[in-house]
Amino acid sequence: FAAFWATRAQSATALFAKRAPEIMRWHFQAPGSTKLATVLACRKADGVLAGYAIVRHEPAKDGLQRSIVADLMTASDDPTIIDALIAAAYRAARRAGSAVLEVLGYPSEIRAVLRRWRPYARQYPACPYFFKALDAALQKHLSTPDAWYACPYDGDATLWP
Repeated sequence: FAAFWATRAQSATALFAKRAPEIMRWHFQAPGSTKLATVLACRKADGVLAGYAIVRHEPAKDGLQRSIVADLMTASDDPTIIDALIAAAYRAARRAGSAVLEVLGYPSEIRAVLRRWRPYARQYPACPYFFKALDAALQKHLSTPDAWYACPYDGDATLWP
């Protein structure tokens, strides 16, 4: 994972949170949390990590349990890898007893693969990230969706108890 992350971070074109084994462990194994996480890996034939997904399973509320794709990262934008990870996330959600698998955010390449699954989709009225940059050029750049790797892990959506 550390080697995958080092390579991925060097090729990054969007803003996203740091990912390291100790940070991920802290983030997804918070003391007192009742949420469980499943880590899924997709490897190439030679065993090299091509991508991963982390699915957070939340306790049932009002009789409905849901799972969310809290993080999904690939070494490249290969639709085959993204598709394999989404299929594995779906199977993990079903095994956990979830009625809903939620995917929120992510870059356009990942959303394009998701649209092939024909999911129920809804639009939020506002950007889920609030920010203010002191530099006007940076503010303008960050106002474009492709500037962010927007997913639940990169915000605070996966930290709630």
